[in-house]
Amino acid sequence: MTPLKQAFAVDGPVIIQAVIDPHEPPLPGHIPMKQAWHFAKSLVRGEKFAPEIVQTILENKIKEVV
Repeated sequence: MTPLKQAFAVDGPVIIQAVIDPHEPPLPGHIPMKQAWHFAKSLVRGEKFAPEIVQTILENKIKEVV
């Protein structure tokens, strides 16, 4: 049984340790243009890792096409 299935099988709170990409933007798969515009403005206004986040977004879009 996978750790995630084990966690869901527990009747109560659990902790799941997961490795994540710190530069993955916290966005759903499809967003309206207005939300994308606001997200882009927030990156420009001073996001410390803006170049890395933009690179991750572009890599994800390329993977979708290929």
